[in-house]
Amino acid sequence: MRIVRISPKIFGRFTSETPLIIPKEPMVVVYGKNESGKTTYLDMTVALLASQYDTALMERYGKRELTTFSGSIGIQENEEDLTVNFTKDAKVPAARSKVPRTPDPKQSAIWDKIKDLQLDTVRNLFRVSSHDISNGHATLEKFNQYSLGDRSGQSVTGALDLLKERAKTANTTVTRLDGNLTGFDQELNQAEGTAHEYKKVLDRIAGNSIKVEEKKNTISSRDDEKALIDSCGLAAKPFLDAKLAKQHLDDAERNHTLVPQSFASIISEIRTQKEALNTLDMPKAESDLRTLEDGVNAINIEIQDGLRALATTQQDLELYPQLFDSGSRDLIFETIKTKFISLDSAIEARKSIDLAGPQERSSELDELAKTAKQNWMHYKTGQSAQEFLIAPNIPDNHSTTAVDQNNPTRLRQLSIFLLATTAGISFALEQYISATVLGALAIVMFGNQVLSRKQRQKDPLVNLERSNFGIEEVRKIAAATADTERDAGQAQADLVIVEKRVLEADKKVNDAKSGLEELLKQIGLGGRDWLKVDEFNSAVVHIKKVTDKLSDLRTARKLHEDAETKVQNQSQQLSEIRTAVIALVKNIGIVKTVEELPSKESIQSLVDRLTQDFEEQEGWRQDILDLDRLLEDKSGDSVLFQQLLALTSEERDERRRTVLQEKSVLAQEVEEIESQIRADQATADSLATSHRINDLNLSIGETKEQIREAQLMFARLNLLASKMESLAIARAEATKPELHKRVQEMVVAVAADWNSIDLTGEHPVVTYKNAVEVEDTFLSEGGRTLLYTAMRIAIMQQEAQDPKAAALPLLCDDPLLHLDDERTVQAFRMMRDQAEGHQIIYFTCKTEIRDLAEEMQIPVIDI
Repeated sequence: MRIVRISPKIFGRFTSETPLIIPKEPMVVVYGKNESGKTTYLDMTVALLASQYDTALMERYGKRELTTFSGSIGIQENEEDLTVNFTKDAKVPAARSKVPRTPDPKQSAIWDKIKDLQLDTVRNLFRVSSHDISNGHATLEKFNQYSLGDRSGQSVTGALDLLKERAKTANTTVTRLDGNLTGFDQELNQAEGTAHEYKKVLDRIAGNSIKVEEKKNTISSRDDEKALIDSCGLAAKPFLDAKLAKQHLDDAERNHTLVPQSFASIISEIRTQKEALNTLDMPKAESDLRTLEDGVNAINIEIQDGLRALATTQQDLELYPQLFDSGSRDLIFETIKTKFISLDSAIEARKSIDLAGPQERSSELDELAKTAKQNWMHYKTGQSAQEFLIAPNIPDNHSTTAVDQNNPTRLRQLSIFLLATTAGISFALEQYISATVLGALAIVMFGNQVLSRKQRQKDPLVNLERSNFGIEEVRKIAAATADTERDAGQAQADLVIVEKRVLEADKKVNDAKSGLEELLKQIGLGGRDWLKVDEFNSAVVHIKKVTDKLSDLRTARKLHEDAETKVQNQSQQLSEIRTAVIALVKNIGIVKTVEELPSKESIQSLVDRLTQDFEEQEGWRQDILDLDRLLEDKSGDSVLFQQLLALTSEERDERRRTVLQEKSVLAQEVEEIESQIRADQATADSLATSHRINDLNLSIGETKEQIREAQLMFARLNLLASKMESLAIARAEATKPELHKRVQEMVVAVAADWNSIDLTGEHPVVTYKNAVEVEDTFLSEGGRTLLYTAMRIAIMQQEAQDPKAAALPLLCDDPLLHLDDERTVQAFRMMRDQAEGHQIIYFTCKTEIRDLAEEMQIPVIDI
């Protein structure tokens, strides 16, 4: 059954028709802010579903005799539509008055189901509100009624009362007919003549009938005796078992091993203590403790070995907590290893630079240049070799091959240019010493060139000491000298570049060392000779070993503490169990001391012996009780049965033959008396034909028949009432477990700390996972909300299985307000899942519920 439309017209805040269309979905959320009309929609729905007004509720929406209500709800079920409207004269009602409502159409299967719905059924089972959710008594009462199939709360008890009323009427009829029969008997006694004779015949018939009945009873007793004789063979073993059992009990009493029957009152507690003993394992707990102590000592030894290898202490190592986090530690180690790689690369790069070669070449070329320059000076030209090649200072008629002074070569200018360029590059790279040296060299060469020109202008003649040297020969020597000087200058420039590379490589090595030292300081290894990767890797091994072992040590110490606690707890438990056992057996008269029960084994031995002796002795007592029951089952013939059991089989056979003979004689006597009765009955019939006695006897017979029928009706009605009561109880026992199971599954799925619920008592009881039991009256508002919402959902689901029931939807007015955030989500998800195949309409003003519904793809209606 689904509600598809709620359409208030004049109801509460609504003064015009404002329909709310409900989608055909298992669960729908209606969201609106305060004062938007959510509760008004819900209350009007409740008012039109119940057969009686909730007067207190309706007075909220109008003044009595002044306000007229108008509105309707639409219901669907099995492709059938029904509209329930307020009638035109619907006003604020008097207490418990019927709701002025009318169905459309008039004939409807849906209407047949809801027209007699009780108000408290709708209010306490199918309407869920955060205000009245804690009304546990009313909800539990309706829950128990519905578990019996008693939807009105009166159907089962009403039927029982009706049956009992009819039985009372039948009994009254019997009393009345007994009075009539007495009147007929009096009238018959007043008859004269034939009536007297007729009465004598009837008395004789009655007397003979009594004799027949007595003899038949005697025959029946003989049959019973024969049955007893026949059953003696089957009862012989129980008889012997009981006799032997009594002997065993007497022996146990003499030997002081008889356990009092009062032991039955404590056997459950004794078994509980035995189970508690079975959970104790002191040797294992103590062995585990010793093992853990050895483990702690071994770990301590390994830690000390590692600390000695690292030349540090545990306190110093613990100053660096990152070493104890494997992720951070491994990251630091990897970073340090990367720095080692960078350092190795920088050192290798430095080693790959050949500084000695350029230095040696520069030195050699400098010596050659000095020697060539000294040789050149012997020619006393007043010029350098380079200047001579550019503009030789010779007479005009000395040689036609003299160099033109106006066309100097670019060789000297190229050397100056190269030196200046190199100096600029060095300055740009911040190599200021190299830049200064190269710049000064370039300036000196440029100054020499200027001075040479001035000298040539001043003294243009070549002063040759040797007349055999021609100008060409001098020019060759000048060229060789210039080449040597140029090579020396180039070697010097190359050396400067190499020295620059060396400085840069040294800086990279130093930077790498500094970065590595900073990382090592972060883990307490700074200032040590760890700049070799092998030594560092060895330290890493020890660090990992020590830090891991320190973690293991903390774990081992915790386990050791737990083991110590366990040993102490088990010792305490053993003491408590010993005290409990001593107190229990003292209650039944068995005195034991602590010294007699020093260990778990001694306590177990006592408990096992007492339990075993008691169970064995109870078996003997049971044999005696079985014989007593067997004797009781013989319908009062237990004495005779015991007498027969005491006979031998031959004596019982003789007794059987005697019984059969007596039965045969009695049967013959019964036949003779019944023959006399038949003759007297014929005489009575003859006398009755000529008098009113016949009519009176007919009336008496009819009255007796009526009495028998009334008595039979009385018995049948009482039997039917008893069976109905038994069936109701049986149905309750069959239905409740399923309902309880369904409710339990729902609440446990939401409340993670709940283990089970019990709905069989006066108050529901919640059992937590820690075994604590709490009645619903001691639960929080949220706990009661969860419990009674689940009970309502279970009834909704049960009613949907009965095609004749009014399977109403669940109407919710923010019932989850009292739940915490986690339970709210779980409870809302549970309601969504349980709504499948049914209908739950959830009115709310909470955006959290609205967002949750959209997240779970539940339709949301904004009003």
